[in-house]
Amino acid sequence: MAEYTSGLFGCFGDFKICIVTLLCPCYTQGVVASKVGESGFCSILHGASFFVPILNLACRFTIRRRVQRDSGIGQSAARDLLAVLLCYPCTLCQDARETNAGLCMART
Repeated sequence: MAEYTSGLFGCFGDFKICIVTLLCPCYTQGVVASKVGESGFCSILHGASFFVPILNLACRFTIRRRVQRDSGIGQSAARDLLAVLLCYPCTLCQDARETNAGLCMART
C-alpha cells in the first residue's frame, strides 16, 4: 500500500495550506471534504463541524479515512485516531496536501 506524499509534521511543505489551516481550519476541512466526494452542503457541514467538540473529531477522522481510501494509503484506524486526537491541524494539512486541495483564495 502507498504512503502519504508528505509526513505528518511536514506542515511547512506547502506554506499556503499551513497558514490557511492555522487561520481558518474550518475552511480547509470543508475543502478537503469536497475533494473526497462530499458535495456542496455536506462539505459546508464538515467545515462547520470544526466548532462542535467531538463532532469535529469524528468528521476529521471520517474524512481522513476517505482520503486514504481514495489515495490507496494503508494505515491503521488506531493510528489515524491517535493522529487526529493528538495532531488535528497536522492531519488536516497533510490531507489537504494529499488531495491537492489548493485552497483557492480570491485574488485582488
